[in-house]
Amino acid sequence: MQTPSGSYSIGDMSRETGLSVSTLRYYEKLGLLAPVPRSAGNIRQYGEADLERLRMLECLKNTGMALKDIRTFFSWCDEGDATLPARYQMFLERRAETLRQISLLQKELRHIEYKCEFYRRALQYGSTEAAEVQRFAREFPYRETPAAHTQPSADLSAFAAEAPACPADPADCPMLRADAPAGAGGKSRPSCAPPRRML
Repeated sequence: MQTPSGSYSIGDMSRETGLSVSTLRYYEKLGLLAPVPRSAGNIRQYGEADLERLRMLECLKNTGMALKDIRTFFSWCDEGDATLPARYQMFLERRAETLRQISLLQKELRHIEYKCEFYRRALQYGSTEAAEVQRFAREFPYRETPAAHTQPSADLSAFAAEAPACPADPADCPMLRADAPAGAGGKSRPSCAPPRRML
């Protein structure tokens, strides 16, 4: 909570940012924060600028940016408008890297969702070697698809709880690939693969 004087104690700042007190002290020691003034009782008094700086620090850190590079960015900010081109270029690079990470995680999420469905069926039938589970693995083998063709993922907890048993018609399976060739009657059909053991 902000104090009436318009400052934050280190405990206040910890609650506001979710960072531990030791992390706040570490960031200050590294020079990622400007020297924090203290009260007559030697209590740190952070301001709104410190709070915004910490939020930016965590944003950049969460995209994988190294602390030394974040410190360089903050030094550019302190230098003023002469560093605007460098700061703009840095954020363009951060944006590209963040999009790359999102694409990678979306691909891995699709794989994890597939495995959730595989193991849901294995639990239902009691074994990964059960005929129905192996049929699912054969008829709906995991295929990586370009990120551009993916849809946002549904909530897996709800999906796992409500998903029906493996349907009699494989074309009705929720894991059917959108790019599967059409079958009789124009219905989408899966491409088959030889039986394989699934991990």
